[in-house]
Amino acid sequence: MRRRQYARERPDAERKDINKKAREFTFNYLEKKNVKFIPSETNFFMMQVKGMTGQEVNDAVAKYKVYIGAHMACMARKSACYRRYDGGDG
Repeated sequence: MRRRQYARERPDAERKDINKKAREFTFNYLEKKNVKFIPSETNFFMMQVKGMTGQEVNDAVAKYKVYIGAHMACMARKSACYRRYDGGDG
């Protein structure tokens, strides 16, 4: 709750800059690790996760306070669609 309130207190330009930097950092990391993903200019992206169901991935990343809004078979049979948690509403 506090994260959402904090995000709303920031000017839009500052929030967009923070989100852009976080997105670029994430995509660079995934590229270094040779993870297949579909980049986006929004607050979510898709990546391929082999050998795990969407729910298994949800459970694994929740330990690190990363919350996934939706998962679906999209890039391969066992892929997951990830929504970055940035403290905002959308």
